[in-house]
Amino acid sequence: MSTSKGVISNIVKRKKQDEKNNENIEKKNDELKMYVVQYEQERYKTEVNKQHDRYRKNQKQKGYSVNIPVHHAKKIVTRPGTYFYGPLSKLAKDFKTIEEMSKYFTAGQLIKYQECSGRLWNLKTNQMVYDPETGECNE
Repeated sequence: MSTSKGVISNIVKRKKQDEKNNENIEKKNDELKMYVVQYEQERYKTEVNKQHDRYRKNQKQKGYSVNIPVHHAKKIVTRPGTYFYGPLSKLAKDFKTIEEMSKYFTAGQLIKYQECSGRLWNLKTNQMVYDPETGECNE
């Protein structure tokens, strides 16, 4: 009788081990499926999105709030001379003095025009372009 009890107990132990192994296999299978899904998602992401995800992951690991934006929007401040204000006639109408006009000149206008004896001259043609006393603009 002891041998039949031993055989039965061995069968029960093996069955329990098989059930545990099946559970472990199912867990591993689920983990692998999750990794496959993540891999498929990563495969179609651009480098910028991948970099952003890494940044957010590092934020979470360091304990930062993830709700804040990644980069704060910078205020765009327009400064004179960094954009095209307008042609010489518009500058003359708005500012009247050559010093004030020259602050709003673009790089091309600075190269093209030069102040000499209180008037603005075109360097290529050597003609007077603007006279602040009369307000005459020849361009």
